[in-house]
Amino acid sequence: MSLIEKFQDTYPKRGVLFVAIEKLTEPKQIRNFYQEYVAYLKQHKLSYLSKSDPKEAAIRNIVYILQHYDTATHSRWLEALPEL
Repeated sequence: MSLIEKFQDTYPKRGVLFVAIEKLTEPKQIRNFYQEYVAYLKQHKLSYLSKSDPKEAAIRNIVYILQHYDTATHSRWLEALPEL
């Protein structure tokens, strides 16, 4: 079971990206989630950007949501994903 599926099953009323940002603390977990999230966006084509450039869509979504979290969370994700 992928992280996205696990989060969807465990937290059905929360967006998977919010859950990932709140629950994942290890860089390897964060990178794995990012790869799954890009594949998820590519497969589901939820927006024009996710159809044409799912990596850019994932980065934009993560950066947008990280603005709502504390500095420690922000730093943790930026260290794990320097492309942000």
